[in-house]
Amino acid sequence: DWALTISKIDRDHASCTRPALPAFHVQAENVTFRLASSVKRSTLAQWYSNFEDYRPDGEVPALFQRLDDVEIKDDSITLEVQVGAVITVSTIVKGPTKGAPPTPIPESQPSLPLPFSDNFESYEISKEGKYWSDQIGSFEVHYESGASGNKVMRQMVPVLP
Repeated sequence: DWALTISKIDRDHASCTRPALPAFHVQAENVTFRLASSVKRSTLAQWYSNFEDYRPDGEVPALFQRLDDVEIKDDSITLEVQVGAVITVSTIVKGPTKGAPPTPIPESQPSLPLPFSDNFESYEISKEGKYWSDQIGSFEVHYESGASGNKVMRQMVPVLP
C-alpha cells in the first residue's frame, strides 16, 4: 500500500516553512501523475483539505474530506489542485474517517514548564538542545564565540539550500 500527498500553497502561506521567498504566483491547475504499470487497480481513494478556503470565523469547511475515488486511466491519474489544497490519494481505500473516536480524547495536561529557559551548558558539543526542532538548517550546541566559554545554540546551515 502507498499514499501520495500533493500540497499547493501561495507565497503568503509559504513564509512559515521558509525565510523570505522571491515573488511568485500560483493558480489552480490539473496535474497528471503516471503510475507504475505494477499498480493493479482501477481506482485510488482520495482525501481533500483546503487551508486557504476558510470562513470569516476561521472555520475550514474542506478539512480531510473523503472524496470520490480517482479513476486510473492508462496508468495515470489527473487531479484538479486548487491553491491551498492538500490532496492525498492512496491504495488504502478504507482509510480514516471524520468523526469522534471510540474513546474520548483526554483533556490536555501540558507538561512543559512555562516559561521555559535553557542555558545549554549541560549538553555535549554538536548535540541538539532539548525541545528544539529545526525547520530549515540545523541547530547544534557549540561554544559561544569569544572567551566566555558559554554554550549556545548555533545554526549550522545559515544559507538556504
